[in-house]
Amino acid sequence: MILLPLVLVGLVALGVVAWRFAGMVVGIVVLAIGVYVDVQILRFMASHLGSWVQTTAQGLTCRMPDRSTLQFDWKSLTHTGLCRRPGSRSLLFLYDKALDRLLSIPDEYGRIDDLEQEIRRRIPEHTSFEVVELSKGELIEDWLKKQSG
Repeated sequence: MILLPLVLVGLVALGVVAWRFAGMVVGIVVLAIGVYVDVQILRFMASHLGSWVQTTAQGLTCRMPDRSTLQFDWKSLTHTGLCRRPGSRSLLFLYDKALDRLLSIPDEYGRIDDLEQEIRRRIPEHTSFEVVELSKGELIEDWLKKQSG
C-alpha cells in the first residue's frame, strides 16, 4: 500500500519520458498502457478494500471483492481452522459440507487474530478448529476432500 502511489505515478511518468525520448507515437502508446494499468490496479484495490467480514450470534457474513455476499451459519459448519503452507501465508477457513461452500480468509485481513478467536468461540461443539499443515502445492480443498471422504 505504501508503494502504490509511487507505482501509479511511475507508470504515467514512464509514458511521459517515453514521449520525450522515443517520440510521440511511442510515448502515447506507453502512456495509454500506463493509464490502463493504473485504472486496473485502482479497480482491484477498491474492490478488495470494500470487502468485509461480520460475525453475529447466528453466523458469519462476508462481503467478497466481487460485491457478492456469503453467509455461513455457525451450526452448519463442518470444518474450521487455520491453514498453513510452506512459503505461503496462513489463512482461516470455514467449510459447510451440506452446501459444499468454502470460505478462506487470508491473513492480510485486518484483525485476523480477533476473527480467529471469534470463530473459535462461536463454532458448535461438533466442529473443531483445526490447524492444518499443508505440503507445498497442496490446497485446502484437497485436505477437505480427504477429511470428508
